[in-house]
Amino acid sequence: MVIRPGNPPQLRMREGTIGYCPPETDVGFKTDVYSFGVLLLELVTGQTAYEVNRAPGRELAKWVCAHLESQSSSEASL
Repeated sequence: MVIRPGNPPQLRMREGTIGYCPPETDVGFKTDVYSFGVLLLELVTGQTAYEVNRAPGRELAKWVCAHLESQSSSEASL
């Protein structure tokens, strides 16, 4: 939020669909690439981009990252 004397506060809202927005706040080409990656993950996994009951994260990209990390740590212990 930006507050300047004599001007009303300006709020900047993030736009986009939950699950398809990257963690960064900048909108541009990288946002499109991230959204396309989420779409590919949906096709490969058969999961939706955002699910309320999913753990540890509700977004598919975070869920896949957590799953891959736990899988690689279990392989490292073998």
